[in-house]
Amino acid sequence: MTQSYLHIEQIGDGPALVLMHGAGEDSSLLAPQAAAFARRGFTTIRYDRRGTGRSTREGWPGGGMRQHVEDAADLIRSTVDGPARVLGFSSGGVIALALAVRYPDLVAETIAWEPAAVSVLPDADALHELIMGPAYAHLAAHPDDWTGAYDRLLTAMSGGEADLGDPTVAAMRRNAEAAVRDDAEVITRHQFRADELATVPAVVAVGSGVAELLAGVAERLGSLMGRPVWTVPGIDDHEIYLHQPEVLADAVSGRLHLLKSS
Repeated sequence: MTQSYLHIEQIGDGPALVLMHGAGEDSSLLAPQAAAFARRGFTTIRYDRRGTGRSTREGWPGGGMRQHVEDAADLIRSTVDGPARVLGFSSGGVIALALAVRYPDLVAETIAWEPAAVSVLPDADALHELIMGPAYAHLAAHPDDWTGAYDRLLTAMSGGEADLGDPTVAAMRRNAEAAVRDDAEVITRHQFRADELATVPAVVAVGSGVAELLAGVAERLGSLMGRPVWTVPGIDDHEIYLHQPEVLADAVSGRLHLLKSS
């Protein structure tokens, strides 16, 4: 399925669940996760965010968070009859929260899985430099080598623990430019206010083995929301949605099915 500017895939039957991919990803990487939710009774909708995969690059980048939120809102209006459940992963979780703030009428509930909203931390500016500095330095020496810049971004984000030889990382490199030019600004620059987040139908979810940086982000977002972070036991993989989709589907679908069908 396509809109004029977004590539969309839909599977299953039941309440609508929109999946938002993270940095370096696109909807193709979420196919197993979408199928897992479809087997649990959801109409699962995944899409390539603007600038990634098969979606347009018209007007991109430059629109930042506002553009991603408007794209997601248009998608829900055109594909869902009523408000949708939204599950965003990593940087997609940051966009999902911003969508819930801007268009609460379009969202029945948002779950932000380990959202990388570095911007909410007290040392956000220093973290921006720590995360982006190596990528920018690489681009200065190697213009347009987005893959090399992405590898340095990923290394900085993971504290040097990223496995650059992992097949998943290899697949994500096809969206390296989007990760460096777009997602990095989304996660390090967008600001959330407590008065906005306190009213949205949203929860931040993390695994019990969440990385220190993302744990700090989750704690801060939970404080701004005025509600506890949902810790899912037995998960120590940030990208569980790519590696073990059945595990996350089991954890999340029960919560989502508590809501009335949309």
